[in-house]
Amino acid sequence: AARGKQVNWESVLKAVKEQQEILKFASQQAKANTQWTNQTTETACVYDVISTLQFLFESSARDKSVRLTFPPLPQPASEAVLLVQADQIGLTHGVLANAISNALKFTPSGKSVTVSLEHGERTITLRVKDEGTGIHPDAFWELRSLGRTTSRPGARGEEGTGSGFQLMKFFMQSFGGEMNFDSGASGTELQFTLKRAATTPLKTGGD
Repeated sequence: AARGKQVNWESVLKAVKEQQEILKFASQQAKANTQWTNQTTETACVYDVISTLQFLFESSARDKSVRLTFPPLPQPASEAVLLVQADQIGLTHGVLANAISNALKFTPSGKSVTVSLEHGERTITLRVKDEGTGIHPDAFWELRSLGRTTSRPGARGEEGTGSGFQLMKFFMQSFGGEMNFDSGASGTELQFTLKRAATTPLKTGGD
């Protein structure tokens, strides 16, 4: 911590816990040598996923001077459940954290990254839209095929592994979901559509 600044230990501990969950999840998959299919029976709470992403990225967005917005969460969020067919750790960190990280990477200071939520009768679509430089046309063929990677420096010279897009596609296929993207000079939008598992409405009082 910087000299003279108070440390928010609650936030630090929460960040450590998130990293431990990621490592645990990755370790389990490696040991099982799992060949994932679209038959997953896991469910993820969308509101919990969004809350975690807010915690993970709001600070880095401020540091980059990028406006980062999320869909509003029900209040109190603990009384509302919106479930999709997906592993929660995989959806949070393998898919959406990758998407937001890439969006922040390629969005210049003063521009925006927006995460939105679209409700369907049987599906839920999460969108991550940025006002960045767009995907270079030469990279499209790599992004549309599993196993092919591409990487280029971000708006502030950030380097990447080139595997983020492939990881997102891998997880979405394992959930039986769909991933699509639109990209042009005004930015890029990634769309993640998942099967809706169940919904519990907000409590409005009474028994």
